Amino acid sequence: MNQKPGVTYKNAPVGNFILRPSPIPALTVFDASHGQPNWAQTGFTSRELHTNFAGVMELLCRFGLTCSPTGLEPLPQLLARTQLLVIPPPAGNYNALRRCWTPASETLFNADTIREILRFVQDGGRLLAFAYQFGDSFTASNMRELMAPLGCLLNDDAVMDLQVLRETNPLEAFFETPEIAAAPFGSHAFGFRRDRIVAINRG
Repeated sequence: MNQKPGVTYKNAPVGNFILRPSPIPALTVFDASHGQPNWAQTGFTSRELHTNFAGVMELLCRFGLTCSPTGLEPLPQLLARTQLLVIPPPAGNYNALRRCWTPASETLFNADTIREILRFVQDGGRLLAFAYQFGDSFTASNMRELMAPLGCLLNDDAVMDLQVLRETNPLEAFFETPEIAAAPFGSHAFGFRRDRIVAINRG
């Protein structure tokens, strides 16, 4: 392949491809308006772009995207120039004495917000949403009301080893899937898949 001077190329197994920077950096917005900061009330990290989701933010930035949280301006104006909306697990307020989440009206997705997000997706925007493994009833949120119109039904349950649950805080739990059960997820040979639904770690 004849390479032109002044153009950045990168080697690939099947040849070369050209890296052309976007003239306008694509904007990625991380939702921080529906209780994501409240995860810090549990003693663990919050679910925000600069904490638990810092690894996702760094990966997107490497691809040339600009990342920003919600709350800096009205959502309709923000979504108008957004390419990707990331919604970390929403939550209510954490009651440390009862060790459970309690509803908080200010952290719920209201009808206007749901309508704006659905319009954003319908107009070609991309949505990356994370729901907590035990569902809305556990986190006192209403993520299902946003996801249901998109054809995604969120159940208030999880499949996990009860012995693990007795010995491990749910926020630190993971599960291992044997190779035969994990096969549909990929063709690579491995013995186990280890997944943590509750957190995205930097690494």
